[in-house]
Amino acid sequence: DVYTADETDAIGHAWNAGEVTKEATCTEEGIRTFTCQNDSSHTKTESIPAKGHAYEAVITAPTCTEKGYTTYTCSVCGDHYTADEKPATGHSFGAMVQTKAPTVYAEGEEQQTCSKCGEKNTKSIPKLPMPKVVIQNFTSSSKAYDYRSTVTFKATVENPLSGGQIHWFVDGKDVHTGDTYTAENVKQGFSLQAKYYVDGKEIPEAATETEKVNVNTGFFAKLKAFFRGLFGKLPKVVQEYLGIEIIDRVLPD
Repeated sequence: DVYTADETDAIGHAWNAGEVTKEATCTEEGIRTFTCQNDSSHTKTESIPAKGHAYEAVITAPTCTEKGYTTYTCSVCGDHYTADEKPATGHSFGAMVQTKAPTVYAEGEEQQTCSKCGEKNTKSIPKLPMPKVVIQNFTSSSKAYDYRSTVTFKATVENPLSGGQIHWFVDGKDVHTGDTYTAENVKQGFSLQAKYYVDGKEIPEAATETEKVNVNTGFFAKLKAFFRGLFGKLPKVVQEYLGIEIIDRVLPD
């Protein structure tokens, strides 16, 4: 047989100051646990508010080709995100400046530079057209020039270049510079070629073919030249009266 008596009231819990059993983070609550000092088997918990992020802002300015933005990074947990985006500004190119002059053999180059970032925009310049020397009044080799006559040859240049000059070569020797070359009192045939020089340097592709200049050296050709020279020494009035052309008509070729 059992019975109870002499009951007394419960003395109640005597909670200690508690200890953090789970640290609060930027996004999650923490936990503080309290233990009864009268009976350690009894505990209770209390939540610790989340700390929240501690963001620091780093501004990345826009460039000519890349957009700008602000990066926000939490100094506690490293969480980050970007915002406040700004469009790329685009290049600010100046005028084109020639950096390499074109030649007949190679392309040239021109460049413009962005004043903001230094980026360079490069474009090629086409090669210069190849010049070509042409002798305008050359008589074909089938026809010979008169013995002891004076012959003037004239040349032009297709696609001329600045600083270019025509050089005349007789029998392989450079004898004259200019648009014309005069061979005086020719007595025998010779080879003739016109070459093109730019700033003292030859452009071989521009030269003419080597032409053979034939001179009539036969007996009657020399006789004709003799009488032409003889009449040429007479006063001009007599020359006009007699007419040197008569020699050409009277003397056989």
